[in-house]
Amino acid sequence: MFHEGTGYPRVAHHRRDPAIATVLTVVFLVAVFVACLYLSMLKVLYPDQHDEEQFVAPAKLLATKGLLPYADCPYLHTPNLVFASALVMRLTDYVLLPARLLSVAFAFALLALLFFVARQSFRDRAPMPRFLIAAGAVLLLLASPLQNHTTGRAWNHDMPMFLAVLAFVLHGGAVKRRKRALMLFLSGLCLGAAITTRISFVALPVPFLAVLFFTKEPGGMRARLPSLFAPHVAGLIVAALPTLVLFALSPARFWYGNVTYHMLEVSWLRELGKPSQLTLLQKLAYAVRVFAEPGNWLPIAGFLGFAWLPAIVRDRERFERRFEVIFVYLLLPFVLVGSFAPSPIFRQYLYAPLPFVAFGIVSVIASMRTDQRVQRRALRWLAALVIACCAYWLVKLPIAQWAYYTRHWEPLRAHAAGLEIRDHVGGGKVLTLAPILPLEGGLDIYPEFASGPFAWRSAHLLPEAQRDELGLVYAGNLDAFLEKDPPAAVLVGFETRFGLEDALIEYARTHGYTPVDLEYGGTLWIAPK
Repeated sequence: MFHEGTGYPRVAHHRRDPAIATVLTVVFLVAVFVACLYLSMLKVLYPDQHDEEQFVAPAKLLATKGLLPYADCPYLHTPNLVFASALVMRLTDYVLLPARLLSVAFAFALLALLFFVARQSFRDRAPMPRFLIAAGAVLLLLASPLQNHTTGRAWNHDMPMFLAVLAFVLHGGAVKRRKRALMLFLSGLCLGAAITTRISFVALPVPFLAVLFFTKEPGGMRARLPSLFAPHVAGLIVAALPTLVLFALSPARFWYGNVTYHMLEVSWLRELGKPSQLTLLQKLAYAVRVFAEPGNWLPIAGFLGFAWLPAIVRDRERFERRFEVIFVYLLLPFVLVGSFAPSPIFRQYLYAPLPFVAFGIVSVIASMRTDQRVQRRALRWLAALVIACCAYWLVKLPIAQWAYYTRHWEPLRAHAAGLEIRDHVGGGKVLTLAPILPLEGGLDIYPEFASGPFAWRSAHLLPEAQRDELGLVYAGNLDAFLEKDPPAAVLVGFETRFGLEDALIEYARTHGYTPVDLEYGGTLWIAPK
């Protein structure tokens, strides 16, 4: 994707073409940003997804009270998203809105990176064809139903995905340059930051380091260690430092959040009689159903068709010229390990390969520069892929007139619900498995419930001593936990599955709380005066 001498024939073009292409670029990228924003703001918080609770509430507690993940409240992932979200939350009283806008920013940044890399890869072509190719690459990814489902929520997908792809771009650029130490350090820094935001990327250093063995470096293997491997590994270590500090502050709680909890989830699902430990064949069957949509499988089919691996490997000249394509092939198995490792598997886990596939398509078509006839045919096929994916996307896109009015945006609705709760309660702590809503109203929550329903629902599976050490609450010790610090209100109605809120409702009833139905939904039990 980074070609020093492309060999494209110089194409004469009208002097106004660069200006027109620049205007079109600005208009197109603004439209892409609006699409990302639109898709994010319309995603319903309840009951559609409750995963955002565990990312948003700890970030708000850090921003307003300085409470650290793991040490002061349960957090069930690697921690970088909490730090990033807390920074933007300090700028406003809103809670969900800045968290989602952060995800929108990273989702848009990834698409913009794809656009500019694609445009640079065809830099010896005329401005208008360069724009069309770059825009097509972006639309191919933007039109994917997996991309639409995954991006824009306040969870740990957009930020690490952008960082991992940026590391891929920097790494590819470093391999083809002589003064490469800084870029290799930056690629390690971005990759380390991705891993410490989402642990499913933990296997990616293997292919990143493996490609350095194929890099031409004077002095052989002895020279590679200080000039290639050391800068990249240094970047990985520097990126991991904040996470290592949190581990040092509370190793038991860190281990619970990143390992023990996920093992408990399997036991909890088994207790409910739900599928827990899926076999690889069951996961593959699920993936096949997800990728059955044209917008998901067409980009992958296009990449495999354009970049047929046996043909690339047989042709040594093409092998070196298509370095990024080989890099994508090396990456994909390790990306898929992170996608398939969790059990059960959810569709958002399968999004991770798609951005790398989009970059691979750009790279392989750009590398066809010595055979213009073949490249033109590939570009026509790319145009057909884009048209097919966009046609399917437009048919499925949820377009409604009310979507254009900000009062219908889910983060603003959630904030209004928080203000309604504050009007009823006035002040004090709210006991709930939906902590975003009281936080939107400026009310306090119990830090032990910052993960929403997640830590709560499997805490009973731990021995009492370990539960006390980790600061976890469950139905059996709820009354004792609240005895010295009773809540001003109990908010329920958002986690109705599996009877998760039964103990909260029972507490409210037995202690004389008065129920009030909220306009947003749910029920607020208010403490007796």
